[in-house]
Amino acid sequence: MKNLKGNLRFWLVMMAVFALGSLVFTAGIIRREHLVFGATYMTMNNPFYQVINTELRKAVTEHGDSLVVRDPLMNADRQIEQVEQFIADDVDGIFVNPVDSVSLGPVLRLSLIHI
Repeated sequence: MKNLKGNLRFWLVMMAVFALGSLVFTAGIIRREHLVFGATYMTMNNPFYQVINTELRKAVTEHGDSLVVRDPLMNADRQIEQVEQFIADDVDGIFVNPVDSVSLGPVLRLSLIHI
């Protein structure tokens, strides 16, 4: 039960961060000339993620921005490396569909420090 509460709290915080980031992006409060976003899904072998990626890319490019997509191929360690690289590259936003939310949690918390 304790782990469930921790996971629920984590996802609520992540949803709030995403909502706030979306608000800032769409309101143009913080707007560089060209934004770069990173996206990493569980796998791109699933048509579901291909559709999500197509729609996300369309929304990002309509604003003149770019989307960098990485495919961890269902490997949690690879996805952690991808998110760490997005942070190191100082992308403006990261979209994540975690392979393993527990193992990805620490790197996502670290990314909040960079905001």
